[in-house]
Amino acid sequence: MSVKEQERIIEPVRRGIMGVRGEIAKVKAGFSVINSLPENLSSQCDNSNKVFTTDRDINSILVIHYNGGLLTEGVEANKTGDKELTLLFAPISGDDLRLKYI
Repeated sequence: MSVKEQERIIEPVRRGIMGVRGEIAKVKAGFSVINSLPENLSSQCDNSNKVFTTDRDINSILVIHYNGGLLTEGVEANKTGDKELTLLFAPISGDDLRLKYI
């Protein structure tokens, strides 16, 4: 069988797989938006604290807002416990730190 014939057979399968992935992503996105928990952690910013405690367990971090910008999980911040977010730096008093998670 030629490469062209193989591609002709494989292409519909590939499109089907990509369609399923897209639908799964839509479901995940919809669930995340509906059930996400926004939490303001600004009161824990005190010039030395790098570890922030949430009210509920963090299953997945959606967004980390810091002073109007975004922090990247795995770069500037990490989930380090069921209810714990650790930053690589200590925000100062008055900084705005908000976490959206599910």
